[in-house]
Amino acid sequence: DDRPLQEAQAAYFLAATPSLGFVAPHAGARPKGRIRVGIVSHFFTKHTVGYLTLGLATLLDRARFDLVLFRTPGAGRDSLTPRFGPIVDLPPDLAQARRAIAAAELDVLHYPEIGMDHFTYFLAFARLATVQTMAWGHPITSGLPAIDLFLSPHEMEPEGAAAHYRERLVRLKGLTFAGARPAVPDSADTLLDKTRPS
Repeated sequence: DDRPLQEAQAAYFLAATPSLGFVAPHAGARPKGRIRVGIVSHFFTKHTVGYLTLGLATLLDRARFDLVLFRTPGAGRDSLTPRFGPIVDLPPDLAQARRAIAAAELDVLHYPEIGMDHFTYFLAFARLATVQTMAWGHPITSGLPAIDLFLSPHEMEPEGAAAHYRERLVRLKGLTFAGARPAVPDSADTLLDKTRPS
């Protein structure tokens, strides 16, 4: 349970820099038409977080949702990155990055990994969408008042886990990500077969 430490750290930063608590003008508005969803990440790559997020980015029903992906400054690119689709590169200035996300007028903003990248962490202090969520790419509470929901697999959470989160804990069925089925090699040889002496 890291909640007291994370909340104390967040309170310190907010007290020292109140502008971190920026609120977008549209935040709190009801959706008009399709729900606008944003995902902010440093890891739209062959990284654990990238693999955990790819299914959400590619399988989200576009008849019901508009999706905008935002990549934080300094993030890498690799052969997995194009599979996510179009990505908006955020400027390295925090205030400009907040304005860029706010301009998208999102209904939901999702952070797969608050706590693994400093820019993402400080961005998450702001209220940039009506509902803001995080996932278990970094599996502890953010401690941030602007994050509403922590999305976690039910089986990963112990009894009483809700008290460990500043966010409201939402326990989801299964592992909460969609992964591609691995390619099956033509040969049926196993690793054990290949290591046995001839």
